[in-house]
Amino acid sequence: MLPVLMYHSVPVSGQGNPLAVPRQLVDRQWRALRADGWSLRGLTEALAIARADHQARTIGVTFDDGYANFLSVLELLSVHQGRATLYLPTSQPGESGQPPRPNDRSLSWAEIASLPRDLVEIGSHSHVHRPLDVLSWADIDHEVRHSRRLLAERLGVEAVSFCYPNGYSSRRVRQAVSAAGYTNACVIGHRLADPDGSPYAVPRFQVTPAYDEARIVALVRSGEAGLSPRLKRVAYPTWRVARQAVYRTTGLVLT
Repeated sequence: MLPVLMYHSVPVSGQGNPLAVPRQLVDRQWRALRADGWSLRGLTEALAIARADHQARTIGVTFDDGYANFLSVLELLSVHQGRATLYLPTSQPGESGQPPRPNDRSLSWAEIASLPRDLVEIGSHSHVHRPLDVLSWADIDHEVRHSRRLLAERLGVEAVSFCYPNGYSSRRVRQAVSAAGYTNACVIGHRLADPDGSPYAVPRFQVTPAYDEARIVALVRSGEAGLSPRLKRVAYPTWRVARQAVYRTTGLVLT
């Protein structure tokens, strides 16, 4: 089985939003994982390694949303001999128009272009970052293709990894992602990934500040404890139907 970790913001100081994991804690987490014998790799590479050797102690490391404080992670990747996948919503880089705040501004296109390719795999997080499973086929197709096209035009990157906004997907969304040229895609999932399972529904663990060194090691070894992950998976189909009904009647996209 393959553990895949999902990070968002990595503030250098302070906590930021509830999904922010301070850089100092990320450093301690990765140090503990490395000491436990794990290697850190971007998702595409991690999947290939795990398929070739099911006993490989490899972890997929992913970052969503393209926060500018990802730049502080580069040194940690070098120190811990790791690599990671960064998922970008292509409508956001350098376009907020607001005064930047240190913990939540987006990377600019220039900053993204400067990222070292030997450490960072660039993946798509759609174009506008909205749940895809309630959209029309035409809108889904635009979101996944336009994002991939922009990454190629602006960065010279043929993105092969996709991250569903808010973790929501469906059969037709996965078909659109495959048809657009991506070879893998990830959800949230809250469980260990099966290297031989669908490459378009790779589950991940959402890392929060609650994961100290001991808890992060236990997470990648055994997965999330308790009933909560299972209950979330059971409730998902019902929540999708409700979200689709709201979108069709009001045009609102619930998350």
